[in-house]
Amino acid sequence: MKHTILIFSSLEKEPWAGSEEMWFAMALRLVGAGHRVVASVWEKALPHPRIQQLQTRGVEVLPYPDGMRTGFRLKRKLGITPHRLPIIHADAVFLSLCGLGTGLAECEHLRRGRIPYVTVTHAVTINFPFADEFYLRQGEALATARRSWFVSAANLRDAQTMCGPLPNGRVVRNPCRITRDPLPWPGNDDLRLLCPARFDLACKGQDLLLAVLARPHWRNRPVSLTCCGSGQNMQAIRAMVDRLGLAGVVTLRPFADDLLQVWAQHHALILPSRVEGLPLVIPEAMRLGRPVIATDVAGNRELVQHGLHGFIAESACESAIDRCLEEVWASRSRLCVMGLEAAAHIRMAIPVDQDRILAETFLVDIGLKV
Repeated sequence: MKHTILIFSSLEKEPWAGSEEMWFAMALRLVGAGHRVVASVWEKALPHPRIQQLQTRGVEVLPYPDGMRTGFRLKRKLGITPHRLPIIHADAVFLSLCGLGTGLAECEHLRRGRIPYVTVTHAVTINFPFADEFYLRQGEALATARRSWFVSAANLRDAQTMCGPLPNGRVVRNPCRITRDPLPWPGNDDLRLLCPARFDLACKGQDLLLAVLARPHWRNRPVSLTCCGSGQNMQAIRAMVDRLGLAGVVTLRPFADDLLQVWAQHHALILPSRVEGLPLVIPEAMRLGRPVIATDVAGNRELVQHGLHGFIAESACESAIDRCLEEVWASRSRLCVMGLEAAAHIRMAIPVDQDRILAETFLVDIGLKV
């Protein structure tokens, strides 16, 4: 039996992000199985190539208005939080939530209407300044879902710390967009690091890494950094590179269409993040045979074993990242072998048909498939 499935994305900061790849892959699988799939996305996401690809494959896309429009701002000032779901009949709803602070109105609307829904929360942090009353409502909304997915066990743990028990919680893994064999190793004469992350200092922490690379002992080593991304703090990062005199060390560039060519020129992934769920770039780098250097936040350690698949900094601070990079530098002759270990590990951890597994898991969790 074929069904109408509504997919809602809470992403409004930018047209597209790694969090969107899960529902994107699921939508293609579900529409390919003959279901009617409707995606509700931020209106500014409509021109993005991924959205156009969905439409070409038969997914209906219905935009919701920018949350900063005057009408929405006025309602929020009056204490009214309007939901952004389209008015359609849906047999089931999948809500892709950027974090605990998003999608509450939509969940509560579905709960009142007794419409079955599954949520996936992509990032959880206990540092956001919400009061207990908000987390109580959020916990009720997540607990009422048929299932509450989280992309890392750490995120599920932190969500339960803030929102209370979630007996319907489930840890799922994002699909990996890269399925090819590892790339050739680019040699060991220097150390070239790649940081593919949106320019958002509060979450991605590029400022921490730049401050470390500006220290005297790193200036005298053949180490370079490429930051691929876009986002609200691009100018701040560019200004910091100039202020610290790192223009000859750090390259800033947009997200790459020629992803494999960029990776072929770099030795390792580095993520100095303050907030994460479990970044898609970690399994992608591992599939390509590149070790991972990341901070010990959220689910990073769940895929990366320190000293075997890469290196985990103890925390998101300059001193911890500096110590971690010292260990990387001392182990640079082993990085190629570590990359191959990472590739073998991720092939076992995330199947190549993870998108199919997610789509089928959703249908089972929502009650549309036994």
